[in-house]
Amino acid sequence: MCGIILGANDLSISWRYWPVRNSLRFLLLAFVFALAAIGQTFSSGSTGADGALDLTAGDRAVQLPDSGILNYTTVNIPAGRTLTFGMNLRNTAVVMLAQGAVVISGTINLNGSGRTPGPGGFYGGDFGYPGGGPAPGFGPGGGAAGSAVSGQEQGAPGQWIGPLSLVPNIGGSGGGGRRQALFSLSAAALDTAAAVAAQ
Repeated sequence: MCGIILGANDLSISWRYWPVRNSLRFLLLAFVFALAAIGQTFSSGSTGADGALDLTAGDRAVQLPDSGILNYTTVNIPAGRTLTFGMNLRNTAVVMLAQGAVVISGTINLNGSGRTPGPGGFYGGDFGYPGGGPAPGFGPGGGAAGSAVSGQEQGAPGQWIGPLSLVPNIGGSGGGGRRQALFSLSAAALDTAAAVAAQ
């Protein structure tokens, strides 16, 4: 007959190692889950119909299809290269899907220019002109128009208003229109006018 006899000191030793033992169990369990995650695959839903996007040879402007969805096999935008997009008629946001590797070391430019928005964005407000004032920007967060009353010649910038999940995918709101002065004179022109008036 074999038995185990534990003394008071033996119990205190086993309790002292209990946190270490549980930590090791936790690390082992985390390692098993990490291995399982590595083995999982992800499908973006890309059909690959647009082929490979590779900007190694230079910058590129891509015309958006009506849906705004681009289906690539792979995407490579090297450092120093820029990808821009041409608006479609509905000005939808850009959705890029890829079946394989996506490497972006360069720039994807979605900026607007003047009143014209970037893909998925909203138009900026009209400039003020004689007989009519500037207009606020379009979109849910459109910027306020410039105003002589507020002393804000420049229109306020538009704000991004949308869900944090980015679904639905919408662009930013347009900035407000700038109030235009009816005339403007340079410092040199004012000096010349003052010199003429003094004669």
